[in-house]
Amino acid sequence: MHEKIIKLPNGLDLNVQVTPEFLNIVKDHFSLQSVLDVDDDYIRQFIYGSVNSALDKAEEELKLAHKDLIAFG
Repeated sequence: MHEKIIKLPNGLDLNVQVTPEFLNIVKDHFSLQSVLDVDDDYIRQFIYGSVNSALDKAEEELKLAHKDLIAFG
């Protein structure tokens, strides 16, 4: 495992602990030929997409739970 510091578009730094397994997941996600093709931009896009998806899912679950509370409240 090693640490990468990735520059974000807003000028801030993103510190990421990178493992061979993580690089393989990113490689497979973007259908790249090799982990050598995984650059900082792919890592940044993968993390952004993963976090965005998780937040969307959590938001939807909260909305459904709120509707259930109102329906049974």
